Amino acid sequence: MKYIYLPILLLLSLTSLYSQPENFTSNYDNYNCFAFDDDNYYVGLVNGFVVQERATGDYEYYSTLNSDMVGNNVSDIEVYKGKVYFTTNSGVYSFSDGKVENLDQDSLSFNGIKLDENGYIWFHGNDFLLGYDGENFKYFDLSPFTSHLTSLSEIYIYKEYLWLSIGRYDNRYSYAVININQDTVKSFTVEERGFGSDYRLFLAFSEGIVWNSLSNEGLFKYDIEAGEWSKETNRFILPFGNRIISNIETDESGKMWFIIFDKLGERVYKLATFENDQFVVETKFEKFAADNDITWRQVYKFGDELILSTMSGEYYRLVEDEIELITDIDTNEVEITNETNFYKNGDEIFRLANVKRNESAEIEFIDLENKKVDNFIIKQDTYFPYLTLGSYYKMDGMEFISRYYNNISRVKKDGDWQGVSAIGIVNDDGVAVKIDEKGDYYFHDEYLYKYFKGTSEKLFRFSPEFLGSVDVFDDNVNFYYSYRIGSHDVNYNLQREFGVRISQYDFKGQKTMELTQEDNCISSWYEIGKYSTYYHGSVPSDMKIDNYGNKWCLTWTSLNKIDGNINCTYFNFERDEENEAIKPNQIAYSRYQGKMYGRNDNIVYSFGDTNYRKANSEDMVDGELNFIGESNDGLVYVATTDGRLFRLNTIDSWERIPLIEGKEKIHANIRNVFRSEDTLYVSTEIGLIKVHQKITSVENSSTEELDANVFPNPVGNTFNLTGFEGEAVIYNSFGAKIKSVEITNNDINVSKLPAGIYFITDQSGNPIAKFVKE
Repeated sequence: MKYIYLPILLLLSLTSLYSQPENFTSNYDNYNCFAFDDDNYYVGLVNGFVVQERATGDYEYYSTLNSDMVGNNVSDIEVYKGKVYFTTNSGVYSFSDGKVENLDQDSLSFNGIKLDENGYIWFHGNDFLLGYDGENFKYFDLSPFTSHLTSLSEIYIYKEYLWLSIGRYDNRYSYAVININQDTVKSFTVEERGFGSDYRLFLAFSEGIVWNSLSNEGLFKYDIEAGEWSKETNRFILPFGNRIISNIETDESGKMWFIIFDKLGERVYKLATFENDQFVVETKFEKFAADNDITWRQVYKFGDELILSTMSGEYYRLVEDEIELITDIDTNEVEITNETNFYKNGDEIFRLANVKRNESAEIEFIDLENKKVDNFIIKQDTYFPYLTLGSYYKMDGMEFISRYYNNISRVKKDGDWQGVSAIGIVNDDGVAVKIDEKGDYYFHDEYLYKYFKGTSEKLFRFSPEFLGSVDVFDDNVNFYYSYRIGSHDVNYNLQREFGVRISQYDFKGQKTMELTQEDNCISSWYEIGKYSTYYHGSVPSDMKIDNYGNKWCLTWTSLNKIDGNINCTYFNFERDEENEAIKPNQIAYSRYQGKMYGRNDNIVYSFGDTNYRKANSEDMVDGELNFIGESNDGLVYVATTDGRLFRLNTIDSWERIPLIEGKEKIHANIRNVFRSEDTLYVSTEIGLIKVHQKITSVENSSTEELDANVFPNPVGNTFNLTGFEGEAVIYNSFGAKIKSVEITNNDINVSKLPAGIYFITDQSGNPIAKFVKE
């Protein structure tokens, strides 16, 4: 007998290409911020940092994959004293001479940068300010003035003072002032301010004066140098029904400019000012806008210049109360879908924008000084539509890509990306996708679609209002959802009642089974969440169906297993000090292992018939978790917050999957894992990483060398095995046991196996045959 070995997975060697790993694919059209100097453009992306030479167009891309960056989402950039500084969600960095330097502030999450005239560059987050003079840091802790509902939203720098606006989601604000020279932070009580309301209409700054307009208490000002609040009368009074919809900028004469919306009168956008303490609608500009069919959008200030933008993409300069057209980016079906800040260097003023013309989007420079628009050179010819990947799939020569986990947003066919709701129907909506035990794809987006061997088939319509989960098993599709009960008029307790159902249909749309809150399996955990679908109580969270047809139902409060006879297993979880159950809020099923896993923060659960075991990722791999998910190879993967990927062989055995050669941690969130042939596709927040794996020894083995023979081979739904009788075991190409079979003269049914390579051994583990499942 010839012997073969069950497969060993090996990583192919990888090399770097153009400053990024060869096995990494992404595009660069999702950006946050922009700056430039005489030599380079600097672009901050959601997935890295790009430096492009202005003269040649050559560029370099930096991320956590090829530099010392810890975070990829670049929030702001400034050129300061000959260096470039940029902030990310996990640090602050400088760039010069082709090198990114980590300034060792990885424990902080930064939102932006401000420059002052005192020799400091200020990096700020939600609850701190970090000043840097090129050598030393000056740190101000703002946490005593902030909370989980607030964050630092505005900074106004005047001489040695920093005015801070600390905003809340509902437009309520508190304020503080920092004296840089004295290293002091002062906040204001209601009594000190003289007004009780935190809700403001607008905030404006003019030569050391802060103007604060309140909804019901009038106008107040704060003199920064004097440190005094005072109430103003007869100033900045807007006509009834008008509201300010832009920022406020002050010109050299002290006149304040802004855009208002007359919501009760003509319902138009107008350019207005406060001049000599009086509100004025600039009638000549209003007439100019009407004559030129202009809708004003925003006011910007650069040094002594004021720039006006319009909804249709024009930019104007205010020159001595006259308007001068600077740049008209297009007048034919144009839409700006994304844009960065304006940035000024000498006499040049640029911004980077996504400009959509006739359904075709391009990245363009809006060059205000030279009155032109240029394409941004680093846009690539072939790229993925989205780089913040949720899921990536590859099947039958087609590629599928999405923003979100287990959804399809784009399909690539014949080289072109198209939007899909189901394959063959083009739109921009993502849809739920499931892969059944046979490897077929099913899409749900109001209708259920089946995708098989390159074609899609509309099966039937099912569109519940609050769908929790869809799963396909044994030629049936199961929907786990909630529904409204009664007329839904609000009762005296301000409660609306919801029910919950599991409905099972065959592929012809005929209902084959249904469970509701009246059934014992559901009623015990139905009561807690029946009044709200938004708290995810007894309303559906997720459902998985295992190899045996058991339905595992996850809710806010419980995990329950329902078998084919409607018998229920309730898992009793440990409780915290407040007697709340600590249970998984995600579940993932390994079809090859026949094992259900779950996750809650850093705890991973493994479930048996009636009990569970658990492991802590901090003990197992010295890291915190942010992902658990099942792959189409039938295995379950977990990932850490620092970007390491592990395959769960068992709850006690986590196998490390190296992603980038020479990089232990990629510091990027992992969203999904998918296998196609010998490649593991790992979807991350910064792009797609392709981990090439190959099977040694097995691939060169032929069935003729073995004692038994499979016919036909490749296999469809059944096959015969000659040369062996008795009990045998089928393994997949990863060495995982699939099932035990009794070898007789009858056909062996493998219709539920996914396509792939399989091996048959006897009970002692001796290989006897190999087959390929189509």
